[in-house]
Amino acid sequence: MFGTSAFPIPLREYGHPPGIYTPELVEVPWLVYDQETRPEISAEDPTDPGETDVDQNLAQERLRDLGYL
Repeated sequence: MFGTSAFPIPLREYGHPPGIYTPELVEVPWLVYDQETRPEISAEDPTDPGETDVDQNLAQERLRDLGYL
């Protein structure tokens, strides 16, 4: 609602005013991909954090560079 007239009172509205239900504020677009095959999705058990191949020293260095440590 960036200066768009609202219904039923034709006043220009800005932002997301409460109680104003216009299609631009309440309808959510739905995206559908047209493809021939659908990818197969299967559930897997979560991995143990100890099994990942993460270099702890490199992770600590990067966190320090970003100011987290």
